[in-house]
Amino acid sequence: GIVYCELVCAYQGLAQYDLAEQWTEAMERWSQSDAIGSLHGRCRVHRAEILRLRGLCPEAELEAQLACDELRPYLRREMGWPLSELGQIRLRRGDIDGARALMQQALNVAPTASDRAFALFYLGELDFNNGDVNGALDLYRQALAASPTDVQSLAGTAKAEAALGQHLTASDDY
Repeated sequence: GIVYCELVCAYQGLAQYDLAEQWTEAMERWSQSDAIGSLHGRCRVHRAEILRLRGLCPEAELEAQLACDELRPYLRREMGWPLSELGQIRLRRGDIDGARALMQQALNVAPTASDRAFALFYLGELDFNNGDVNGALDLYRQALAASPTDVQSLAGTAKAEAALGQHLTASDDY
């Protein structure tokens, strides 16, 4: 199961979603017979991401919620991952408040600096997309304080600075 999981993570990281989907389907077949709790929950998060990217948000939301339910008893330190995915699904469905609450939950349980940066970046995106550029900039900077090389947060910081008319700072920060 772990090999499948790592392959899917790698393919998703490379934006090779067709291959990730093929391996996710293979994981699902495997998990129906041999999986134990936490591996099956991880598989569900991968499946939820694929479904979200395919625009199948109701199905993605169900998978992400099941992943939360399955991972909670086994891997509390990994709860930020399915919570973040659920937040992205809610955002795509237009539920801004639900997305914000889930990203805040993900931040609250984030075990590593990169996990905190991920949640802070998406909270910043919510602020930016809802017109609170100063709030977004603060969150992007918090993300960078947690993980100074986080590319999304570097881009978010530059985007917010440019939106505030701080073009030279944006250029320097990016």
